[in-house]
Order: sequence, then structure tokens, then C-alpha cells
Amino acid sequence: METGIILLRESAENLLEGYGSAIQEAEARSWAEKRQIKPVGTELIVETGRTWNRERFEAAINDCIQRHKSERVSWVIFPRVDRDARKQIPFWYYLGMLDREGMKVGFAREDTTTDDPPEKLFMLSLHAYKAEADGNTIVTNLWDGKLRRAKEEGRFPSYDGGLWPYQYILSRKRKGGAVREIIPERAAWCRKWYEWLRQGMKGNEIAEEMNQSLVPPPRGKRWWRRTIFSILRNPGLRDKATWGGIPLPGASPAIFTEEEGMEIDCLLKGNLEKAKRNAKEDYELSQHVFCECGAKVWGRRNKIGNHIYIRYQCPQCQRYVDKVYLEALTRTKILFAFSDPDTLKTYLNGQEQGNTDVIKARLIDMGKQVDRRLTVLHNLRRQHAWGDLTDDEYQSERDRIKDDLAKLQQDREELQESYEATIDMERDTRILDRLADQISERLALNDVEALKRLYDTLKLKITLTDKAILFSSRIPLEELEVVEATSLYLNQLKP
Repeated sequence: METGIILLRESAENLLEGYGSAIQEAEARSWAEKRQIKPVGTELIVETGRTWNRERFEAAINDCIQRHKSERVSWVIFPRVDRDARKQIPFWYYLGMLDREGMKVGFAREDTTTDDPPEKLFMLSLHAYKAEADGNTIVTNLWDGKLRRAKEEGRFPSYDGGLWPYQYILSRKRKGGAVREIIPERAAWCRKWYEWLRQGMKGNEIAEEMNQSLVPPPRGKRWWRRTIFSILRNPGLRDKATWGGIPLPGASPAIFTEEEGMEIDCLLKGNLEKAKRNAKEDYELSQHVFCECGAKVWGRRNKIGNHIYIRYQCPQCQRYVDKVYLEALTRTKILFAFSDPDTLKTYLNGQEQGNTDVIKARLIDMGKQVDRRLTVLHNLRRQHAWGDLTDDEYQSERDRIKDDLAKLQQDREELQESYEATIDMERDTRILDRLADQISERLALNDVEALKRLYDTLKLKITLTDKAILFSSRIPLEELEVVEATSLYLNQLKP
């Protein structure tokens, strides 16, 4: 008598209901008895209804193959097609793997095996397609059902209502969904944080007070300023909870009134502005300064002894330049050309605008070509799974198509960058056109925001090297008679 292993797959959400493991095993054993197959083992794969545990599934398949080699077990029995076919490609891949090892696969509910004639195997393919469609429908219905419950009943549809000052409780009115219930002790701490903010305490000081208390943080071992601030900012504490963008009035009882919530927002904003790291100069060249090592240079304020150093400093190699010097250098050496309306208008009039429609059409065509290659790879995997292609034929054809696909994707990325650059040029040209007439007046008034916007639009880039500070921008500096190496300032690593 032939022997076989039964593979069961069930959802951890439904162990005792529906098509559970007991019913699955009973059907599989009944079918095996009719076929005169003796079950010699059972593998149970437990997973959620919305995911596929590939590692566990592969381990079960490999165990069947090993037992086939060692014990000559010849059958793998599934109670139903959808226990194995929630995804089409893995379904045929693993069937092909078992077939190549000399094992036969049977499906009890459909009474179909891999030894059946092509007509019946075609029906097996239809069952597999329906199983995948049903799996996608389950996921869609779960999400749509959550949205509907949130809209119609104003409750959290799943365990997504967690927030530190609350506990998550099931609704007492209807089955399903839940609301939040205040934990009095934690709500009292929230009120205490509010009072500490009103007294002028900083976020780190509040966090330190919490670390000295016996109250455990929501996660981790320490309280942090950002943890406390994120809890206080949550609209759920003001009876304005949402889920999936849907308001849930009454699902989260208020700890603060609306007026107190507005005051908390102001206090948190002021608290951040008073933080030591933010009590510093306005770095107008931020995002535009780079180091020759490749790192982005950030503004840094250091106090060493009685001296305060304000610099643009590389976080990797520690190369730096004085903030006042670099900003003054940029304004005197570069800005005079950018702040001239006539120069800007001359440059704008000489620019040729790229044809975005043509580039967009090419992008769409390349996207279709990529999809065709992916479809070919998909079909190759199926042919290999069924044994129509040998391993060598499959690998050579797959490598050829993958190389073609990689080249096509690289060309597509380059074209995408060109398209985005063209879009950016059109947008920035309009900005420059608006700034050209008023740039001199706004810069004369030391309008830092206008200056930053001008730097961003012109894509100004400043690179710090050992012997020079190099400038580049969207407008070629050579055309404006601006020397690229405008300074021989040495960035010596001083304190």
C-alpha cells in the first residue's frame, strides 16, 4: 500500500470554527482510504487569514521530500485546493517541485491528483485561480468591513485603538469593534505633564522626572521627551480620535478640553523653540553645503569654555568652515549675480524647455516593456514548475531576460530623472520669473526666506575641500563670470 503525508493549513484566527484542522484531516483521511493510501504523518501550518507563512510552508514541503527519500513516502495530500493555492505562482512551483522529486499530490475535496489527465488538471487550475481570487476577496472584505464599521458605528474596528492613557475594551452594545476606556492613574500623569509644561519645564526635564518615578514607559526602558510629546499631541486625548481618516466621536473619552488642547500645542511648540539645540542661528545655507568626503554638512553650535563656535561642520571627517564667513562669502561672491533682475531674465529667456509630453509618453512605453518582461518571467516559472523546461534551459533564459529587464529598468530610471528634472526646471523657471522683479528689494531688506528660496530654486551647491570652497548651481557660473573656486580658505581642524 502506498503511503502519504497530510498537509493541513488553517488560520490562527479561526482554530475552533469553520474549516478547522479536525475537519480537514477527517476529509483527507477519508479520501486517502478510498484511494488505498495509508497516511503516515500530518503537517499543520498555522498562519493568519491574510498572510502566507512561506518559511513554514517550505519547511513542510522539504520534510515531505526528505521522508520520500528516506521512507519512500509517495503522496502529499491536501484537504482542499485553497489550503495550498492562495497564490498561483507558489502553488504551481511547489507542485512542480514535488513532481520532480517523484512524489504525487492529491486534493481530497476536489478529488484530483497530479496523475489525472489534462482535462482534470485544467479544472485544478481553475480551482487554484478561484482560491487566489477568494484570498484577495477576503483581504478586501476585511478592510472594507473595518472601514464600514468605523463609519457606521463610530468604533475602532480592531486592536488599533491602543494609546497609553487608555485601555482597549470591547463594545458592550454590539459584538465586534471596541472603544477606549480611560486608565485614571495614567490620565492623572497626562494632566501632571500639562501642569509641568505650564510651569515652564522642558521636555527632557519631564522625561527625567518620569524616569525617576516607578511608571513604566509604553515601550522600551526609558521615558523620552518625544514619547511624552507624542502622547500629548494625540487628538484622541481631546475626543477627536480617528481611524483610517474616519472621525470616531465618543470612541476615545477626552482627558483635555479643546481649549486645553490648543494651549498644549502652543506650549509644546514653545518648548521646542526653547530647547538648547534650537537656540541657535538661522543657517541660511542649510541643505546646500557638502563635504568632499560625500557627507552633507550641517550647522553646528559649540560652546568650548567661554567661547561659542558657530560653524558648518561635516559630521564624518569634521571639516568645517565658519558660518559668518561662508554666508558672507556666498553673498559677496555669488549673490550679486543672482540678485540682478536683468541677469536672471537673460538666463530665463535663453533656456529651452523640454517637451514633457514626449518624455512622459516614452516613460509609459518603457513601463509596458518592463511589464512584458515580467510576464515572460512569470510564464517561465510556470513552465519550469511543470517540467516543460530543464533547469539549464530555465536558468539561461531567465538570466537573459533578467539582464534585459535590468538594462530596461536602468534606462527607465534615467528617463524618469530626466522627466523630473524637466518638471523641476519648468516650476523653478516660473519661480525665478516671479522673483526676478522683486529680488533686489527683498534681499536689500535681508529677507532670509527669499534668500533660501532663491538658493533652492537655483540648486546652489557648496563643496568644502582642503584648499577651496567650490560653488555650483543650475545656472552655469562661468556664464556669469563667477570663478568656481572663490576662496582658498583652509579648513584646518581647530577647536
